[in-house]
Amino acid sequence: MKKLLTTIGTSIFLTALTALPAHAATGDFTIYPTYQHGDNTSWILLKAEQGQTTKDFVTIENLTNEPLSLNLEILDANDESGTFLLNENPTKKNLSGWMSIGMDSIDLKPHEKKNVQVDFNIPENAKTQEYKASILASKSEKNAQNILITTRIGVRVYANIIEPTMAQTNIFATPAYSQTAFFVLSLFGVLAAMFYNLIHYIESKKYAKKQA
Repeated sequence: MKKLLTTIGTSIFLTALTALPAHAATGDFTIYPTYQHGDNTSWILLKAEQGQTTKDFVTIENLTNEPLSLNLEILDANDESGTFLLNENPTKKNLSGWMSIGMDSIDLKPHEKKNVQVDFNIPENAKTQEYKASILASKSEKNAQNILITTRIGVRVYANIIEPTMAQTNIFATPAYSQTAFFVLSLFGVLAAMFYNLIHYIESKKYAKKQA
């Protein structure tokens, strides 16, 4: 029976994510956006352009008197009828594949909190729409019945991807700019050569008159 409980326990998860309040906590730890996004303190709200690289931060805090080790991961999500649902498929797609935190786990001293940088690398061919994901912190331990319990909470991420604005478009990297620049430089070179030859011709005439 003890072995059976252990086997069953490996599939039990306590997930505090669907109704995630500001600074959600399990009693042992909490995770929340380091900076406020407008009036929102619970989620990361990102507006980014195709091809843009940007960053944000989450804060992870140990609420206990003991050292704590937490696992970290990023999963895609969907918001269906007001319910925020995680995509448990480990394959990175869409927003979760464009995000990175540079670590799979974090160690915290008693009552210590750390800021973790979240990098966003939006591909140039990303569709212009809203994407959703979650940055998750989790802790696994066995209870008195030897059942493995995983406690997991997270910070929602809503990313609205838009087309690059004209003001930020790098015209120096466009083919049109390259062709125009080449034409202008070529024309300048031709005019400079003509001017040089004209000056040389005038000076030659002056020199010939002096010799006469």
